[in-house]
Amino acid sequence: MIKSVLEEEYKRLNEMESLFRQKLSSLPKGSISIKKINGKEYVYLNYREEGRSRSRYIKQEELGKIQFQILQRKKYENALKEIQEDYKIIKRALRI
Repeated sequence: MIKSVLEEEYKRLNEMESLFRQKLSSLPKGSISIKKINGKEYVYLNYREEGRSRSRYIKQEELGKIQFQILQRKKYENALKEIQEDYKIIKRALRI
């Protein structure tokens, strides 16, 4: 009985992991930085691509949307970490 519950949980975690990874692929990576140039503030998205640091200018209209997407990405990444921990526990219990 317990084994079947653990197997169901394992399947559920697997589905959640693939869903979160799919959502993560559509969200931007990196962080937002503000640079002051000639007294004006400019907003940039800093991220890594192919091992190199990149920056992309963000228009003021896009800023709120990008900030929200970055927060969503962090939530999904934290959820994935929790799923990995649960995987370890279930694998140990099922002796996989």
